[in-house]
Amino acid sequence: AITRAVIEAQGSTTLYGALRNTAGVSHAQIGNATYDNIAIRGLLVDNQRNYRLNGSLPIVNLIDVPLENKERVEVLKGAASLYYGLVPPSGIVNLVTKRPTAEPITRLTTSLNEHGAVGAHVDISRRYGVGDDKGIRLNVATGTQEVGVQAFEGDRSLVALAHDWRINPDVSLKLDVEHYRKNVSEPATIVFNNAQGVPDPVDNRLNHAGEWQRYNAEATNVLLRSDINLAANWALTLEAGHAETVRDRNFSTLTINDLATGASSLSVFYQRNQRFANSNARAEVVGALQTGAVSHELTFGATSNLRRFSGEGAPTVSGIAQNYYQPRVIDPIAAGNWTAAAQSRVTDRGLYVFDRMRLGEQWQLLAGVRRGSYSSQSGTGPQFKYEETSPNVSVIY
Repeated sequence: AITRAVIEAQGSTTLYGALRNTAGVSHAQIGNATYDNIAIRGLLVDNQRNYRLNGSLPIVNLIDVPLENKERVEVLKGAASLYYGLVPPSGIVNLVTKRPTAEPITRLTTSLNEHGAVGAHVDISRRYGVGDDKGIRLNVATGTQEVGVQAFEGDRSLVALAHDWRINPDVSLKLDVEHYRKNVSEPATIVFNNAQGVPDPVDNRLNHAGEWQRYNAEATNVLLRSDINLAANWALTLEAGHAETVRDRNFSTLTINDLATGASSLSVFYQRNQRFANSNARAEVVGALQTGAVSHELTFGATSNLRRFSGEGAPTVSGIAQNYYQPRVIDPIAAGNWTAAAQSRVTDRGLYVFDRMRLGEQWQLLAGVRRGSYSSQSGTGPQFKYEETSPNVSVIY
């Protein structure tokens, strides 16, 4: 768990910046001008399934996730499908939002990096209502983007609202709404030819793409949660949320043809109106009981997640002359005819139960089972369906 104090002490403004000192967490790419691809223990963290907001909503990590409205960043390393459904076994990255505080907060923060990017952030928290039963927290941020790379420029912004309501002593309601955007130039990706070997490194400020090759994305995440006390040591949680990211992208890859001279060819790819959406719902009952010398922490839950994708693309323009060692300016190249990409739809539903049994002070036994139902379809192709019951047993010392 990377706390707010650590995030501020590190001066972290990106997800990997917050996690850079976390064992087993690394970049899954060299450049991070647009967003951070992260690997845990060498396994890629899936950008549409493994990033969660407040432990529940799968957000789409295809745009830099702002940290200004986050209280902490958590990493769960390893397999997590018993609880989170069909996800890669790398782990879960969870982002916990700031909540309204008991005391009022009014804070203005400004920033400047060594490349000239400037930013400003306002954080306001207030409680109101009868007995301060309601609370609201607003985070607004804006700024320019500079990462020290030639032919690069951009900006970003965030508006985030968190609201709490204690309806009565046994029922509470929490709402999170955040909208953020980023529009930057995307540097080219360099593709190595194994037969030729690896070329000598060049100045990492060089950019082989044009400034007009934009990565323009925005994301909206909404999560509603209700916690209900059912009885002593028993509670019900109901959650529903929607995450959606839309992006236009003109990116390029550089293929080196001659290591001696650096002669290379650039290929430009065009994507627009790409829409990634996750709709998620969860109902969960948790409780505790004692049987003899064994204490039990029980969890019963049901979850459903729907992932969808749509977009458009244009033909790739290849064979553009470029040089690896001395890049030339690439003039704008218009896209050809746009065509709709194959839409996809993935449904992941599950019922689960698990019991954490404490056997004295040093031993625990965790036993659980999940009944999962998974289906996916791309375009007009055949639908893939899969159902399975998956047990899990762990011993903890």
